[in-house]
Amino acid sequence: MGNRASRLLAFQLRKAQTNRIISKIRRPNSKQMLANPLEIAGAFADYYEKLYDDSDSKFTESKTQQCLHRLHLPSRRRHLK
Repeated sequence: MGNRASRLLAFQLRKAQTNRIISKIRRPNSKQMLANPLEIAGAFADYYEKLYDDSDSKFTESKTQQCLHRLHLPSRRRHLK
């Protein structure tokens, strides 16, 4: 009966894997449905590349400095013992 526990675990793992699979996705710019896993991965890569692209950032270094100067942060002048 020792093999039964591993079969149950394998079944549960397969079920969990199938629940996480993305079988289709709609590309936001063209509204095209993608079912090929490589195309789905490419759509996710494009989405996150655009999401984290810094060229469209509204925050410049000067705006960041202005924001930081307004904060009251603790100073590091205390001596560590």
